[in-house]
Amino acid sequence: MNETPILADPKALTLEKITSLDGLIILVVKTTQQKALCPSCHQPSSRIHSHYQRQVADLPWQGTRVRMQLLTRKFFCLEVNCPQRIFCERIGSVVAAYARQTIRLNDSLRLIGMMLGGQAGTFLAKRLGMPISGDTLLRRIRQSLLPDNPTPRVLGVDDWAFQKGHRYGTLLVDLERHRPVDLLPDRESSTLANWLRQHPGVEIISRDRALFYAEAAREGAPDAVQVADRWHLLKNLGEAVERFVTRNQSILAPSAAKVTQCQLIEYANKLEPVSMLSSRNPSEVAQRREQRYARYCEVKKLYTQGVLQRDIARATGISEPTIRKYIRAENFPERAKVQLGSKLEPYIPYLHQRWVEGCENATQLWHEVKAKGYSGKIKMVERYVRRLRKQRKNFTLQQQRQFLQAQATFKLPNARRVARWLLKPSEQLKLEQQTFIKYVCDECPEFRTLQNLALSFQELIQQRQQADTLDEWLAQALGSQFLEMKNFALGIQQDYLAVAAALKYEWSNGQVEGQINKLKLIKRQMYGRAKLDLLKARMLHVF
Repeated sequence: MNETPILADPKALTLEKITSLDGLIILVVKTTQQKALCPSCHQPSSRIHSHYQRQVADLPWQGTRVRMQLLTRKFFCLEVNCPQRIFCERIGSVVAAYARQTIRLNDSLRLIGMMLGGQAGTFLAKRLGMPISGDTLLRRIRQSLLPDNPTPRVLGVDDWAFQKGHRYGTLLVDLERHRPVDLLPDRESSTLANWLRQHPGVEIISRDRALFYAEAAREGAPDAVQVADRWHLLKNLGEAVERFVTRNQSILAPSAAKVTQCQLIEYANKLEPVSMLSSRNPSEVAQRREQRYARYCEVKKLYTQGVLQRDIARATGISEPTIRKYIRAENFPERAKVQLGSKLEPYIPYLHQRWVEGCENATQLWHEVKAKGYSGKIKMVERYVRRLRKQRKNFTLQQQRQFLQAQATFKLPNARRVARWLLKPSEQLKLEQQTFIKYVCDECPEFRTLQNLALSFQELIQQRQQADTLDEWLAQALGSQFLEMKNFALGIQQDYLAVAAALKYEWSNGQVEGQINKLKLIKRQMYGRAKLDLLKARMLHVF
């Protein structure tokens, strides 16, 4: 078993006495070596000049601080030509020259700083009996020597945010050793290119679709193979599909209505939970819809007149992403209906059951659900019962059951969700999702064509098929009628070699994304004091 000795170096020190004060243990120790080396000429000397004491902090004992009174000596230098006539005895294995802490205490504090940073490290060190300030811990981190990492053969490159939307850096990861290699202060192509020139030997560079990283790789390592990250390729594909769905959003509502009708029939004899608890005034909803529609028409009008998107944003006060969505949409994009939650929702099935059994007394129903744990007021139950009666005026009881079940089961999805469903195989979708996609494709056959085109590219990337298959897909996409897929295919063409390499090589940026997640955690631990040198020291430190 590896046991930590009481003294930092038992071969160089001997224990003379142990005393204790309030919250402090004092070890009186002296050196055992017969000779000492002169720090200037490095010649040994045994001629003692005098004795003196050094007060040195050491590792704590069971949370109690420890101080060593180190009895050391001064020696005469016997070398005639040495400019230093008298020198102090030094014990390099115990404490550095002029230091007030032992080497092993310094190493422990440095490790705490590396793991937790300044402020959190201060709290832990104080609790363990090693009081130290946060600034001193940060100095310990800065004094650490960075590991001498070899030049990686396979390099992963991605950006990370000092301050999101304002300032970015670049993280370099050795994908074979699963270790970060370096942090660069920005994401400029010249910075990465200079790093690659200073570290020759990189054979493969995995990166995202950023053009500045592609340019840097071409300049700094022209012989290296660039590999486009497959996750980013699929992300770009999903964005292209989402833009198409947004442009044809008017198709979604009729298809959702057909799904509702199917569910009315399917759940004719069932009564399931439903949220009829929203207190929104329909007139207010209609009024807000009219306001949004007026803004949509204004954006369309200004864009038709040739006004730039940023000028439209200044004039109308609408964000640029919303303006782009309005411009791309052929029809006004309706909002999906949102139903708010309520304390009563868990007890809706029971209320429906009692309603079907003939109990229409709101007070009685309130007492029953209260006994089951409902903590809300009776007013909510009364309002819900009134709405059930209102529904009964327009529908038979059977129709009411169907309506409630369908309303609770399927809601009009937004464009992003529809795009996600289009990119999934049908067997991975729920029954109502499959039905919705079927009705959408029947309503607009272009959806089916686009879906087949997108799924074929997705399969090509996931199964890493041959490059000639990529050429066939590009020809098919460029010849299609979909502007979004054409633009996506043009981007693939511009980065063709890297995309083709993604089908050939196993490397991707998955490891880099994981290291960026670790980097974000370290940055947030440091409470705004995460400068580049501190981040680099903590990120590259080998624990």
